[in-house]
Formats: sequence, structure tokens, C-alpha cells
Amino acid sequence: DSDGSSNFMVSPWTLLSMRVTALGMQAVVAALVCIHVSAPSLLFKADGGNSLSFCACPKCGSTSYLVALHKSIIGRPYKNQHNANGRPIYVHAVDKWGDTRVRRSSVPGKVHIHVIRDPVDRYISAFHSKLRCCPGVQRGGCMAEERDAARIVRSILRATGNSSSAQCMHLDDFAQALLKAKRLNRLDQLNNHVKPQTFACLYDNSYHPDVLLEGTAADLAPHVRNLTGFNFKGGPIIVSRSHATNRNHQGRFGKDAFMVTPFAMQALCRVSQDEYRAFGEHLGNTSNAMACHSILAGRTSPDDERRKQQLRLMSSDSDDTG
Repeated sequence: DSDGSSNFMVSPWTLLSMRVTALGMQAVVAALVCIHVSAPSLLFKADGGNSLSFCACPKCGSTSYLVALHKSIIGRPYKNQHNANGRPIYVHAVDKWGDTRVRRSSVPGKVHIHVIRDPVDRYISAFHSKLRCCPGVQRGGCMAEERDAARIVRSILRATGNSSSAQCMHLDDFAQALLKAKRLNRLDQLNNHVKPQTFACLYDNSYHPDVLLEGTAADLAPHVRNLTGFNFKGGPIIVSRSHATNRNHQGRFGKDAFMVTPFAMQALCRVSQDEYRAFGEHLGNTSNAMACHSILAGRTSPDDERRKQQLRLMSSDSDDTG
């Protein structure tokens, strides 16, 4: 929007209860209680006094949202740059955007966007994207993206006291390692790509945004698009998928090569309990949340729920927007 107004509005939405006052639209939200302080990925201070902050953990849609924010704030699409050593500078390095109004901060803006994702889906996505071993080996990686893979595996091994030199993981091993890290209270030591969302996007709890937009990447996209009052150079924030992790490798290894086993499903459900509790308002009705609730309550077996979820979990990464 380019009206230059210092007020902002959002279109009607259901994620938060809203009330209209003489001063504009104000969110009625519960205070966020955060023990740790972790900076939002981006804070944009617009002309006129409005401010917008954004945070999404890896594998939750961060790339897609940052690409869209760059286009709106800077006024042109983002193009990967390179540092003096020839290494790429990705859109996540917001301090490299070349605009003094954009920076990292532990203080949220007046409007704060927090993108979350179903945790079981996110762990499965991270496995295929960054961790997956080829069947029957410990070193031959079949992950979709090799960038950061070794560092992520090392963080898992360290957190669980494993001295292995493995460079990739099988799904059962990954799920078991996450469960062990939880039992050892070391989930916070994991790489951000596999660290639970409850450890991400926390900020100084002495500050509270006027409006908190919290939900999945797909659910928030239309509401983010309708934000006004920020005088965006590039127009509305239009979020589209930047990339998706392909989980379908049946042609190379056979249809059962990367099946989600009953053990993996149950372990991932246990690891995800805190995330479902924290974000139940937005994730409680997902198919994985309901499956995990049934598994952990003993009403159905992991094998039964695994069969129901298999086609969706092993299909292309439809919910991952970056």
C-alpha cells in the first residue's frame, strides 16, 4: 500500500479476536510469556511510525515470506549475492538488504507475523531435505539439499551423546535421536532446522505487539497481503512458494524405501507434544495432531495411523513454502 497513513488495518480474520476502538483496530491477545530472548528474523520501521516484524523457524515458510517481504519493502525481487569468499548471501541475511529501515531486533514491531507449521510435517520435511541417508548406508546422503546437512547431523549427534561419524540419518534413527534429546532436555541444542518451534521466535516479553498474526504459512498469506499503512515500495506482501522438498524417490529405491514406520510416527508424536500444546489454537485440527492424540492416548496403534498418513507424508512437500 502507498497511502502513507500511520494507521494500519488488516482484513477480517479468525486467528485472533479483534475489537474496533476509536484509535483503530486493536488485537485482544494473551500476553506472550517467554523465558529466552531470540530476535525476530526481521524488523521493518516504516515511515510514519508503523513497524512490522516477522519470524519463522526454518522449514516453516521462512524463505517464501522473506522473499515476499523483500519485494514489498525494497521494491524489487531478491537476487542472491555473494560475499568476498564467493559464498552466497541468502535472503535470510536481512542486514544485507541495503535498507536502514530493516534490521534484526529482539523487540517486535507493532504488527508481528509469526509463521508456524505442523511439527510432524516439519520434522519429516527436514529429514527429506537435510538428513536422509540412501537405503542401507550411513554415509551416502540422499537428502534433497546438501547445504547445512553435515552441520545439522552433527548437532543431533552431539545433543544425544553419539560419537558416530555419520553424515546422514535414516528416519527411525532421526526420530529416536529427537526423542532422546527430549528426554535429556537438550532439544534446545539442536540446529535450528530441527529444533522445536517452541524454542524459536521468542522475544523480550516486556514488549507486546499491537497485532499478532500467528498461524501457518498458508493461513496467514491472505491476511499479510491485506496489511496497509506501511507505504511498501513494492506493493502488498504477496507470498508464494519459493521451493518445496520433493519426498518422492520411489523410482530410484522402490516405494517402501523411505516409509514412515510405526516407531518413527510414535516418536515424532512424542517429540511434538509441546508444540501441539503451544500452538493448539492453530494446529489442533491438523491430521497429524489428531493422529498423534489418538496414538499417545492409546486409542489407535502407530501402525494404523502411519498407514492413514503415509500417502500425505511421503508426497511432495505441499505445506512447505520455504
